[in-house]
This record gives sequence, structure tokens and C-alpha cells, in this order.
Amino acid sequence: MITDFNQKGKRIGVVAVKGDRVYYSLLNDEVKSFIEAISSEIAVSDQNRQTNYLAVGASGCLERLNSCFLQLYRLAMHEKEIREQAPQQPGEMVGIRKVEALFDFEALLFHSRSALDRVTFFVAKESVPQILVAK
Repeated sequence: MITDFNQKGKRIGVVAVKGDRVYYSLLNDEVKSFIEAISSEIAVSDQNRQTNYLAVGASGCLERLNSCFLQLYRLAMHEKEIREQAPQQPGEMVGIRKVEALFDFEALLFHSRSALDRVTFFVAKESVPQILVAK
């Protein structure tokens, strides 16, 4: 690989390496490997022009699912922070304002509904032929 970027006309090869997303820590190893297998199948399907449309639809479904995992992770972090600030002695009171947790919970509901809709439309489109009616 060329590291001198001042050489005009030279091709530079870059390899991107994807690591585990931080919110995958919520998942057990079987689910992680299942998601990686799905991602690999999507990549293989994306190389073929005849199955490219399947890869695009499946990739959208997987991204919606990943957004749900992210929101679950964020809620778990809020729970950890709230537990750390909880009263230590009986009768002790603590005021905690966690508007961010409320926003993240609403976002989880939104992303979950969106993921369900995306998967439902993807499966319905692949299993039942769609008939277009011109008006």
C-alpha cells in the first residue's frame, strides 16, 4: 500500500476492517454468529446481479434490527447509571432526572416497529407475488 498521498495518478488500496459493534455485548455468541452469517450471505448475494435486490432488502432489515440493538444497549446504560445513583441507605432520597432514558425508550419503540414493518414487507414481497394495478 502506498502511504505517500502526494503521488498523482497512483492507485491506493485501502482495506476497511469491521469490528464488533459495542452494543453487540448484549447478545450471546450464537446470536452474534447468526448476525455475522446473515451479513456474509448478504455480501455474497450482493455480488450477483440477479440476487442484488434481495441483498438490498435483507440489508435494510438487518440495519433496522441493529438499530433496535443500539437502543436496547443505550437503555441498559441508562439503567446502570440510575442504579449507581440509587440511594444507598434506607430512607435516603435521591432525585434523578433521566429525560434521555425516556427519549431512548421512545426511540426503541419506534425502531422496533420500523424493524417489524421492514421485515414484514420484505417477507411478504418475497413470498407473495405483488400485482401492480394501473389506474
